[in-house]
Amino acid sequence: GDDSNRMSVMNMVHDQSELNKMNTSLGQLRFEIPTGTPASDIKVVTSPIDREISLYLNNVEASYFEDHPVVGSTEHISDMYFDYGSGEASIDFAMDGVYEPVTKVDDHYIYLSFLNPREVYDYIVVIDAACGGDDDGYSAGDVHEKDVTLDVVQRMKRILDQQGRQNVGIYYTRLSDRKIYLKERAELAEELGADLFLSVRLNSTATGRESDISGVSVLYQVADTSGRSYKFASICLDHLLDGLGASSRGVLPGDEDYIVRTADMPIAVAGLGYVTNAAERERMGQEEYREEAASALCASIQEALDSDLTKK
Repeated sequence: GDDSNRMSVMNMVHDQSELNKMNTSLGQLRFEIPTGTPASDIKVVTSPIDREISLYLNNVEASYFEDHPVVGSTEHISDMYFDYGSGEASIDFAMDGVYEPVTKVDDHYIYLSFLNPREVYDYIVVIDAACGGDDDGYSAGDVHEKDVTLDVVQRMKRILDQQGRQNVGIYYTRLSDRKIYLKERAELAEELGADLFLSVRLNSTATGRESDISGVSVLYQVADTSGRSYKFASICLDHLLDGLGASSRGVLPGDEDYIVRTADMPIAVAGLGYVTNAAERERMGQEEYREEAASALCASIQEALDSDLTKK
């Protein structure tokens, strides 16, 4: 709905001992499912960069919280908002950190728990689509870095969701066209204690002028003396060269870059070609190129997880 319908409902959660009578392993919050809403209509959406989790329900009236008492504990929740429009409603949780929502549904109720990602996953990967919002990034012709990186990362999400490695948690800095500061991107990876951090970008000549320079490069962190960042970047470069049939600009020192410099996990920043090169720019506009890039980067993550790159 529109913002005028959004209200805080934190004080409407009944912290009753009723939950203790229930089996608390079912969840820390219990919501009644509106009549006529099939379980398949219930969605939970997370936005880790915002430390926010949303529960979407259908067939909900403005009086939902009065008619259907919500019981449980609001631990880890800094505020909770109810936003209803024509029949669909969202309950938005502003969290005090990044949590993984776990839901259980029976005939009448949905039970929601918020777990530390490390309780859910053995490995955590952060994938970052560069630029976004009013930051177009490198641009030439009608190709903008922010659009190419977002499209590639959305394709990666589809591939990784299908593969569904249950023990790997994948977190994205953005899945829409929005501005996110570098510091926020770095802090997400740090708070999660990510095992791998992959940022997707484009390359450009220093002046932004058209040139013959082309090819894929991957930045790594020189300060990572364990060599894991270099190894991860090398894996990414190999898969990209294979998948895209591009020329190689190599694995390059990236410590001047904020995200590379501040990372305390193996990091690779993949530059998917030069927007200032006419031929590469044309390919960037093609779905096939973006799909191949996505596929190559997903394969890189798999290989890095299966090798000895991660902390475990």
